[in-house]
Amino acid sequence: MKKQKDSLIGVLSEGFFIFLTILVLVLGLNEIVGEPVLFTSLAATTFVIYMHPKSKIARPKNILFSHLTAATVGFLVVLLWEAPLIASYGNLFAYGLMGALSVAIASILIDIGNVEHPPAAGTALAFTYNIHEFEMFSTLTVALLMILGLTFLKKLVDVYVDSFKKAKLKPLRWLQKQLSRHKPAD
Repeated sequence: MKKQKDSLIGVLSEGFFIFLTILVLVLGLNEIVGEPVLFTSLAATTFVIYMHPKSKIARPKNILFSHLTAATVGFLVVLLWEAPLIASYGNLFAYGLMGALSVAIASILIDIGNVEHPPAAGTALAFTYNIHEFEMFSTLTVALLMILGLTFLKKLVDVYVDSFKKAKLKPLRWLQKQLSRHKPAD
């Protein structure tokens, strides 16, 4: 039963950090940009980071390079092929084709670069449909840095909690013990 309790507490803790990260991300980006910004692929990234932290796809290098590669590909595909494809096929089909092409090319480049991070496929698609907002690159970079910063903070909390578990100390008892050691002499 103890193992299940620890597992449930761990999952609830991860859920809390996902909530906190998305809240800070959405509110922070809204404040920076001045309007609502939504990168759904970053919600998936947050899930991967907290629920599968030891996975290769949760490494900071993979997260940064895959999202930035995907964004660049999405941007370039539309920049290069938007006008000819719309002229030939019309809006709906052209954007569908560019979206599929962006995700495929980004996926290939990410795999070749050995920086797999599946949520980045959504970033390629997002940049295909939001090409006319070039500031999205800086917004995406800020968002990724915010996520990685909060992930680092969470890792510090984990180290702190693990040190208490290994020492079999309760945080309040530990604090009392530390304070009693440093009492001023009368």
